[in-house]
Amino acid sequence: MSQELSELQSVGNIFFEPSKAFECLRERPRFILATIILAVLSLVFSVALFQKIGEENYRRFLSEQNERSAQYQALSTEEKENALNAQVKWVEILSYLSPIFTIAYIALGGLIALAIGKAIGGEMNYSQGVSLWIYSAFPPSVVFTIASLIVLLFKPSEQIDLIRFQYSGLLPSNLGFFVNPKEMPALSALLGGLDIFRLWGWALFAIGLERMARVSSGIAWTTSVFLFAAFVAIGVISAFIFGAG
Repeated sequence: MSQELSELQSVGNIFFEPSKAFECLRERPRFILATIILAVLSLVFSVALFQKIGEENYRRFLSEQNERSAQYQALSTEEKENALNAQVKWVEILSYLSPIFTIAYIALGGLIALAIGKAIGGEMNYSQGVSLWIYSAFPPSVVFTIASLIVLLFKPSEQIDLIRFQYSGLLPSNLGFFVNPKEMPALSALLGGLDIFRLWGWALFAIGLERMARVSSGIAWTTSVFLFAAFVAIGVISAFIFGAG
């Protein structure tokens, strides 16, 4: 039996000794502290992004997207204005609700991790699935969000391209950062999917899957690579069909 770690130690160890952290999490699943940290970071970043971009820039962005819709073009000027006001307000509201979405994502992720573990012949329960899901995402999410907040602090709002942000974020952590998503949405999605932080997360998922589901290293890494490729493929196909924006 592995040495038991406190929840705070688990949060720290996952950065430096992920194998040990996952072994301990299998014995005693923990996810409350990590969930709180991610929810708070999500709230801070979402609100900071909205405040940085500002209502007027969001209005301009949403108006450009709306004009691509024949249904929107058929509206009167007053109806367009009301629809735009409602959209901007919803963007603001959703930024404050981001912790709820984070918690829901973690809860659903636990089910996904559990299903994956069972499908490859592993031994897991739901609490272990939640721990696997959140702790494989925790280090890259924390580093990515903090780094993005720093960029957001110093980058002028007029230099933030919301369409590019949807594909590759604020950090040049993937080659999609250097591709125009309006001109080449599928390529932007492909390169954006091959992101350093995403690769880090799926590598941690493979390590955690091996330790927590008690499967071989080969099965764990093969599963993780397959899932990574599947998510990238879904993003590319969606971008190809629907385009940017």
